[in-house]
Amino acid sequence: MERAKKYVKHKPALTIERLLERTLPNGECLLFTGTIWSKRGYGGVRLNGRTVGAHRAAYILAYGETPAKGLNVCHKCDNKICINPEHLFLGTQQDNIKDMYAKGRGKTTKRNRKAMANAEEILSALERLCLWTESCDLAPLEYLEAKELIKKLKTQK
Repeated sequence: MERAKKYVKHKPALTIERLLERTLPNGECLLFTGTIWSKRGYGGVRLNGRTVGAHRAAYILAYGETPAKGLNVCHKCDNKICINPEHLFLGTQQDNIKDMYAKGRGKTTKRNRKAMANAEEILSALERLCLWTESCDLAPLEYLEAKELIKKLKTQK
């Protein structure tokens, strides 16, 4: 007795056109409406037998190149589900983090905010100390206050 052959229906290969069919325009962004597969909210698709971020697939399909090891596909628009190839660029993790902070999206804890506020005080105190050591124009009291402020800021947690 001959065994029945199983026929598996294969999906056609992913193309940029098929990927863009799963989008919803929102301003200049093309929002991916398919599966959200990552805990961080990025869309995912199957490409060459692997699940990859939808934005990464969009970049590969649009520009015909797979990003080299160590490069991320980053968003100019900061929208995790946008797959508009014009909004995507390659960069290292460090580039992506710098971009995030430049756009004011970096995480700031109470301690970080305090440290940033204290940076001006430190510069001011250091300026006064430098003035004191170079030319004794600064009153001794201001010198001691500046020194005390730096000590306080160093030990602050």
